Amino acid sequence: MPLIESTVETLRADIAAGPSPLFVVFSSKPGADGKPWCGYCVKAEPDIERVFAGEPYGLIVRYGPEDITTDANWVFDAWRLPGVPAIYRVVDGEPALHTTYEEPFGPELDAYVDSPDAWEAYLRSKEGDKYQPAEARAAAHAAEFEKIKVLIAEYKAKEAARKTAEEGKAPAAAAVCTGDVCVVPS
Repeated sequence: MPLIESTVETLRADIAAGPSPLFVVFSSKPGADGKPWCGYCVKAEPDIERVFAGEPYGLIVRYGPEDITTDANWVFDAWRLPGVPAIYRVVDGEPALHTTYEEPFGPELDAYVDSPDAWEAYLRSKEGDKYQPAEARAAAHAAEFEKIKVLIAEYKAKEAARKTAEEGKAPAAAAVCTGDVCVVPS
């Protein structure tokens, strides 16, 4: 079954209407030239299309760079979306394991979609002594996600200060927040 288009606004309902487990693919929106803005998404697309042309049920949500920095983006915080492309296994409506693009992507995606055990076996064989169990990867991902939130909050604060300066207003001392991370524009 090909991937079914979804959006941040319809994703909850689309997941509820789908089977369990299902997969959610986050990829990039086409840019002004009609091509995805994310190079890794372009590289991953053939494998994603191949894997999801068959049996697994999947939804695809397409992002632009501007979407990741909006306050209305509940998926970014709730799912700790690291960027695109990212693929999540969703069980009983809740995101579980996820994978992101890393070359070679095809074999990893095949194992990931097959089962959590197949994916872990693939990672163990690929990473050897550097293999980290799922719990350790989840903790590392959570720490990395917190760093990403700080960078986005800093970006928003700088943008707010720039817009204020362009409008000729005095800078506001109010904090700009992303999730639970706040930065005061300087």
